[in-house]
Amino acid sequence: MPNLVGLQIEVAMGKLAEMHLAGTANPWTGQCEVSTVVSTAPPAGALIRTGDTVMLDVCSPAAIPSVIGIDIVPTIEPSIPPIPPPPTIQLPVLPAEPVPPPPPVKPPCPPPIPFP
Repeated sequence: MPNLVGLQIEVAMGKLAEMHLAGTANPWTGQCEVSTVVSTAPPAGALIRTGDTVMLDVCSPAAIPSVIGIDIVPTIEPSIPPIPPPPTIQLPVLPAEPVPPPPPVKPPCPPPIPFP
């Protein structure tokens, strides 16, 4: 099997035809030169027979879908109504209970009396 990687597809198919081989091209997208063979199956150096088919991965331009004639409709987000505030509850005002006076303060203890 000859090395066809890096050749233009037309040149690679011509070499296969000279060797009485068939070639099938498969599109391959990546960073490469368009219409260039990027890999083969079987690989270069493999033993092949007359009439065998060689699969060629050929660099193709990235598929970009056509948008001609398509109406672009803006997406409208559904509006969510604001959450109402919680209801206000009026609590009755109760009269304050009288606060009891603090307990009387005890005078400090007198110093201990020494024993003779």
